[in-house]
Amino acid sequence: MLNTKIYKLFVALGSTEQDLLELKRFIYAGLKEKEGQITKLFDFLRKYSKIPNHKNFNKEYLYKKLYRKPMPKSDGMLRALFFRFGRLLEDFMIHKFIKEQPIFRDLILGQSFQKLNLDKSFYNALLSGIENSLPLEEARRALVLSLVYKAIFYHAKTSMPDKKKYHNYLDLAQKHHLEYVTLENLKYSCEKLARHRFHGESLNDDFYNNFSNYLKEVKVDSIPLIHLLALASRFLNSPCIELYEQLKKQYFLHFDDIHSEKSYLLNCLLNGLIGLKHPDRYEEQFELQKIGIEKGLFIENGVIDSSHFNNIVRIFCKMEYCDLGEEFIETHLQYLNVTPKVLENIKVRAACQIAFAKRNFELVLKLKKDLTLSNYNYIIDKHIFGFKANYELSRTHLVLEGKRAFFDYLREKHDAKYIGDTYKSMFSNFYNLLALIIEYPYKDYSKQDLLETLESFGGLVAESKWLKEKIQELR
Repeated sequence: MLNTKIYKLFVALGSTEQDLLELKRFIYAGLKEKEGQITKLFDFLRKYSKIPNHKNFNKEYLYKKLYRKPMPKSDGMLRALFFRFGRLLEDFMIHKFIKEQPIFRDLILGQSFQKLNLDKSFYNALLSGIENSLPLEEARRALVLSLVYKAIFYHAKTSMPDKKKYHNYLDLAQKHHLEYVTLENLKYSCEKLARHRFHGESLNDDFYNNFSNYLKEVKVDSIPLIHLLALASRFLNSPCIELYEQLKKQYFLHFDDIHSEKSYLLNCLLNGLIGLKHPDRYEEQFELQKIGIEKGLFIENGVIDSSHFNNIVRIFCKMEYCDLGEEFIETHLQYLNVTPKVLENIKVRAACQIAFAKRNFELVLKLKKDLTLSNYNYIIDKHIFGFKANYELSRTHLVLEGKRAFFDYLREKHDAKYIGDTYKSMFSNFYNLLALIIEYPYKDYSKQDLLETLESFGGLVAESKWLKEKIQELR
């Protein structure tokens, strides 16, 4: 039962007693005759969703309770019931969305009136949509008015000369439609550039030609969000400290105006910092992450992405704020929406970070064996945890022996093709410099040479803070 769609939907839609009451009224109102089993299923889920591990929370017990006989091998009646109940839950989800976003009611009404050839009602509904959208924040208003614009513009009768009243609204909608198109193009560019850097997605000439055109569409009088996304796309295309500082300054200057894109632009800042030759890179990441946590920007629809979770723990531990890292783990673990196996690996990964920051290197080596996911992030972390812990324990021969397996993975493994050139360079440079540090007593180069090598990577090296500390410890 725990893995069924209707259980997950029921729990999500009925998270509070008030939500459950509203859901119950909606479902009961939509029932047809002879659908009494639906009410029994509702009561069953309501009771056992609070105690999901109860021995009676299973299909066999439910079937017996509903039909007063053991469940046969073919449970077609139960599947049909689940299907009907699932449709009711989906209808409630749509009802709740329109109730919370009434602006879309006007759009749906307008389209419905158009199909019935009720032109006056069609126009009035869409004009109501325009007026109701004006108080919305920039991105949502642009989306709504883009939809209104297309609905009116492609309606044949908008070309009639006696429709001047509607033409004024059409001009307003067109302006916001163009803003929406520009917003979408710029956001698309940011996303493609980030995926290219970190996940190896290819970019062809057409992308760069379109990218240049997108930037040309940005006008001096464009809304702040358009300017911010244009700046973010330039930053991700050519990361440098100057563009980073500009984006950060403008981001906080317009922080109260960008609403729904606050999280996205914060991610652009954090992504751009990865591999950037910034003297205070980790400090910058730490401060941005703290702001994101305080403002709740990493939690979307009650869920935190596992990559955000892992990166926050990693940076907090690098900055030696283990207490903040442990507090974050304790308070945010509940927001991860992942399978039990992935959750266990996330916990192990976080425990490795905490143990290393506390210099418990033997524990790191013990914990890393429990990283069992085939995802490349976890496999690479498993290697790096081992390299660092073994170095700290003076088992440098194990670090050198691990070179071939590490580089073979980066070059040849099927899932390694999803690692972008930025990440590959950072991991390769990390190992190569660590090998030079290990061989330092037997080679003819100085600590200064090693520091210059680290500097020459220009930020494209993983664990740069730790490597610099190890170089400075050399005698």
